[in-house]
Amino acid sequence: MSDRSVFAVLNSFIELSNRCRDRKELDAVFAGHLEDFGFDMYVFSLVRHQNDSDGHAVFSSYPEEWLRHYAANNYMRIDPIYRLGWEKSGVFSWDSIEAERPLSKSERRLMAEADDAGLRSGAAVAIHLGYGRMAGFGFASSTSQTLSRDHCSQLYAMAGQFQLVHESLGPKAETPEIRLSARQREVLQWAAAGKSRSAIGEIMGISDDTVDDHFRQIFRKLQCNDRVVAVLRAVQMGAISI
Repeated sequence: MSDRSVFAVLNSFIELSNRCRDRKELDAVFAGHLEDFGFDMYVFSLVRHQNDSDGHAVFSSYPEEWLRHYAANNYMRIDPIYRLGWEKSGVFSWDSIEAERPLSKSERRLMAEADDAGLRSGAAVAIHLGYGRMAGFGFASSTSQTLSRDHCSQLYAMAGQFQLVHESLGPKAETPEIRLSARQREVLQWAAAGKSRSAIGEIMGISDDTVDDHFRQIFRKLQCNDRVVAVLRAVQMGAISI
């Protein structure tokens, strides 16, 4: 794993990804920055609902043989990483999966076959986009890698930035103008500064429940249900700055 600071890689990726002219260029920039984590393979998927197999591998540098084997055996049906991603947004390493729930015999076989295919270690990011949609990321390494908590947070933020830029580089659709209130922008600005719900409430002089209500309204307007994605989307809109 690179010795670059926790924030240096993220800041570099945000700056360079925002300059990308197309999705192919974005793919190359993302792959280059993932090398700082020791990941030499990744897959990015947009999925409309949990049992939807369409849209997988929008971008992928996983071995073609493994992808064919995965599809031929319908491993999405038993993949513990895919299942966990639908249960909650977040980032998690492969070696932490069993801490969530003991793996079944078939799940263990899947992970062992991935290892045999050269995917020695990895992590995943799930970003729930609202309306039952999910952006899923798989990151794999041909060597053993261990992620610190700070690097996991950084990887999650990078995945969110990738998804937003990827979306912006696609076909332009007519979308209504999104207006955030002054209080909603303030909540997002404090969230961007890393403040917790309680800290935001104390700073703004409002209850935790009111903070939650602001976030619910923000998520509805920005069509997401994740604070990191909401912050990044608000930055791209120019509603807040970081």
